[in-house]
Amino acid sequence: MDKQNRENEALSVIENNSVEGNSSIKNITPITKQLKLKRLSIILLSILIASCAFYIYQLWSYANENERSANFFERSIVASINQYEYLPALLAKDDLVINLLKTPINNHEILSNKLEFTALRSKASDIFLLDNSGKVVATSNFKQEKSFFNKNYAFRPYFKKALTEKKRQFYFAKGVTTGIPGFFISSPVIQAQKVIGVMVVKLYLSEWESSWSESKDNILVADANNIIVLSSDDKWRYQSIGKLTDDKLLEIYTTKQFPNETHLPIYSDTYSYKLGSKEIDFWKIGNANYVVSNFIIEDTNWTFYHLVKHSNFLSRLLMFISLLSLLGLTLYFFLNERTHKLFLKKLARENEKKRHYERQTLIDNIHIGVIVHSKEGVVLSMNEHAQDLLINKTSMLISADENPIQYNINDLLDIDLNIQNIERYIQTDSVSANAYNETTSTIFHTESNISKKIPIIFSIAEVHYAD
Repeated sequence: MDKQNRENEALSVIENNSVEGNSSIKNITPITKQLKLKRLSIILLSILIASCAFYIYQLWSYANENERSANFFERSIVASINQYEYLPALLAKDDLVINLLKTPINNHEILSNKLEFTALRSKASDIFLLDNSGKVVATSNFKQEKSFFNKNYAFRPYFKKALTEKKRQFYFAKGVTTGIPGFFISSPVIQAQKVIGVMVVKLYLSEWESSWSESKDNILVADANNIIVLSSDDKWRYQSIGKLTDDKLLEIYTTKQFPNETHLPIYSDTYSYKLGSKEIDFWKIGNANYVVSNFIIEDTNWTFYHLVKHSNFLSRLLMFISLLSLLGLTLYFFLNERTHKLFLKKLARENEKKRHYERQTLIDNIHIGVIVHSKEGVVLSMNEHAQDLLINKTSMLISADENPIQYNINDLLDIDLNIQNIERYIQTDSVSANAYNETTSTIFHTESNISKKIPIIFSIAEVHYAD
C-alpha cells in the first residue's frame, strides 16, 4: 500500500509539473511579441530621428557651402566693379572734361574720341559726360547709331545722387537708348566746390551671367529695390523678390530703370527656416520648390541669391532612409533571431530541468533502489529506498549533520566496479537475458553490532546526469 501511494504521488507531481511547465512556455510567447514590437518601434524611431538629423545636416552644409560660394561670387563682382570705380573719378579731373563743361560751345569730338579710346583700352561698355542739367555732352559711342550724345538722363538716380551727394554712385538699369542692361558708376565733376557735371562709366555684366549658366548653378542678384538684375536663367530677370509696393513701382517707372518690364514676384509661396545663425528660405517657383540662401554684396546694396531644387535634398534623404531602413531591418531580424535562439536555449534548459525533476521524482519514490555513480565509482545520489536497503540510516543522519559521508559503489555492493571492467556491466539491450546481475551487500547494524549479507540483483545503465 505504501509503495502504491508513493508511486501515485510521484505521478501526480509529474503531471502538475508538466502543466506548470506548459503554462510557463505559453506565457513566454506574448512577452516575445511585445519585445519585437518595442524593438521595431525603437528602430523606426531611430530611423526617423537620424533622417531628420541628416536632412538638417544637408541644409546646414548647403548654407555653409553657399556662404563660401557667395563669397567667391561677391569677390568676383566687387573685383570687376573695382577695376572701373576709379575711372569716372579720374576722368572727372581731366582738363578736357572741365573745359567742355565750362564752355559748352566747344567741339565735343576731341573729348568723345578720348572717351572712346579709354573705353576700348579699359574694356568698359560706354563712357559719357553729363552737364549739370543731365544732358550728355560727350560720349564714347558718339559714332554709333544709338549714340548717347545730346540725350538727357537727369531722371537717372546715378545722376541726381551724384549731383546732390557729391560722391560716387552705383546703379543698375536697362538702357533707355540701347535697351541693353548695364551697371553704371558715376562720379561728380567738382570745380570750386560746385558740381558742374557727372562722369559715367557703363559696364555690361552679361559675361557674369554666362559663366553662371555654364556652372549650372541657379544664381540671382537683386538690387536695393529687390528687382532681379542678374540671373543665370533669363526668364527670372527683372522679376521681384516678393511683391513690390505701389510707391516702389512708381519710383521704378519714373526713373525708367527697367522700361517695358513687369516686376511680378518670382515665387508664389515662401517660408523661412532658422538654422543657428543662418536663415534658409524655401521658394515655390512654378511647379518646383527651391532651397534658397542669400548674402549681401558690400558697397552695392545688392543681394546674392543661390537656389537649389528641394528635390535634390529629398532624393539624397530618400537614399539615406533606404540605406538606414535596410540596416535597421537587418539589425531587427538579427536581434529577433538571437532572441529566438536564446529563448530556445532557455526553453531547452527549462525542459531539461523539468525532465530532471520528473526523473528525480520517479527515482525518489519508486520502490526500487536507484544509485547514480560516476565511472570511477563515486556515488552521486541515492534514492530513499536504496538508502533503506544498503545504509544504516542512523549513522548516515549523524554524519550528515557535519560532513556527509562520501560513498563508493564498491562500499555498498560486493562487487569490484572500476573503470576497466564497468563497461561489461553497462546494458545496451534492456531485454537481453543477462540484463540483471547478482551480488550481495554487507549490512552492518550499529544497534546489534551484527553485519549480514543480503542478496542483491542489479542492473547498470549509462545515463547523462547533471552534465
